[in-house]
This record gives sequence, structure tokens and C-alpha cells, in this order.
Amino acid sequence: MLVQLKQAPDSAAQSVGLDRYNRSVMPNTFQSFQPYCRNGRWWTGLDEDDPDLRKGDPKEYELRKQTIKEEREALEKLTGLDLRATSTYWETYRVIFKGNLTLDLENPADKIRYHVLVRNNFAAPNPDAMSDPEYVNVKYAFSRTGEEESNKAKIKKEKNRAIAELTKIEENKNRLLILGKFIFGNQISEDITTDSLYNLLSDFIEGDKKGADIRKFIAATERTTEELQVKITVDEAERYKVIRLREGNYQRGNITLGRSIPEVVKYLSNIENSHELSSIMEEVREKKLQG
Repeated sequence: MLVQLKQAPDSAAQSVGLDRYNRSVMPNTFQSFQPYCRNGRWWTGLDEDDPDLRKGDPKEYELRKQTIKEEREALEKLTGLDLRATSTYWETYRVIFKGNLTLDLENPADKIRYHVLVRNNFAAPNPDAMSDPEYVNVKYAFSRTGEEESNKAKIKKEKNRAIAELTKIEENKNRLLILGKFIFGNQISEDITTDSLYNLLSDFIEGDKKGADIRKFIAATERTTEELQVKITVDEAERYKVIRLREGNYQRGNITLGRSIPEVVKYLSNIENSHELSSIMEEVREKKLQG
């Protein structure tokens, strides 16, 4: 797979007018990057013991660690190099280029370059990542042209579908209210107007550049009002401590409802447990009245 390292104008480029030419550095400028070293470990992007790996979702940490280890070991076999983060190999390692740079990720040397540039925040992994605080000052971003166009088209199609679904219910306050509560939680009050609900949901859709919020809205519209109400009830029950997390399980009194919120929703959605759902809804109502 070919990826192209393209210039991505940052604030410094804008201050000197380079952004008008879609540049972040002056023409014919050579770039030379060396990975950082911290506490005796080089930032390689191929270090399964990199402390920063723990910054993500803890549930995915072990998988990330194993994936990186396997990739490092595979590259070591292909190149005959010692690519561990404490290896002396990195002491003289540089990524040097002029202008833009095209890498073939099937090529071991190029794959190493890719990981070094991204891990050291010399380049964003894709143009969308430029909006993340982590990459706000980088001057380059990797681009997969075909993949980017496909993703843009997908998001646009999803956005158009979401807007169409919202238009269908633009005057249905009850449906707008249930969707609003599902998406925004306790930010939505019972006395909110239909127009305010519509504006909130419309802004939620329009303001999403990566598609996650759009997909969340579409998924919500595919659920019945009853299904959405169960999730809303569970969220409120947790907030008002009607249900509590004890020793890894969500419980109400002596009744175990599940190990996660999705499991609780599934449990209470079962018609056999409708009495428990009704009881929780009643207790939540009472808690609300009590303030």
C-alpha cells in the first residue's frame, strides 16, 4: 500500500502565507527527523512496552501491545535489524527527504519510516487527525488518496441519510425528545421546545466531520421508542444511584443486572424482566421529584 506524506499547513505556515500554496515548509527544504529518546527508550512506533500505549482504552491495551510486538518481530526478520526501543540502531537513524514523500508500506524500510514519523508526531497518520491536539503543530500528514475519497463519500452519504431521517420527524416532538434524551442525556429537559430539539439534533449531525456522531444518530433512529426508553432509563437509574456498580456487576438491591451498561439494557429489554424495568422507572421518577 502506498501512502504519501503531504505538507499540512500549520499556524506557522499561515503566518508567512505558505498556506495559500498548501505548503508547510519553503520549497526545496530538506527535512531530517531523528526519533526522540526518553529514559533510554527510543520513540519508534514499534515498541510494545511504550508507556504511552496505556493512554488509550485499557481494554484494548493488551491487543495493541501484542500487535506492535508481532509487527516489530516481523520487520526484524525481514531486515535483520535489532528494532527494539533500546537498540543502538536508532542512535544514527534519520528520516531525510525534500518536499513530499511517498512510502510503500509493503517495503520494510518504508514501514519503519512511517512508524517513526507518526510516533514522534512529525506527521499525522491521516489528514483528519490534524484536528487532534496531539498533531496540531505537525507540518505533514499521511494520505491514502483512494481511501480518503471513499471515507469522505461514506460520511457524506451517512450525513445525508441522517438529515433525511431528522426531516421525517421534524414536527414529532415526542420522537425528537426521546432521541434528544438518548443522545444528550440529562442536558434535555421536558419543557424544551420542538424547534430547540430540532436545532440540537441538526447541529449534532452537521458538526460531525468524522462520522461517529452521525452513525450514533442513525443507529438511534433505527430503534423503537421503547428500546430507546430502556437505555435512557438505565442511564438515569445509574445517575440517581438506583442501580450501582458493585464488584464488577451492576446491581439493584440483590438483583444482578449485568456487567456493563449494554448488558443491563439487554436484561431490562427482555419482556420477562419488564416488572423490574417498571419498578426502576418508578424509583427514578421518585428520585427526580425529590430533586
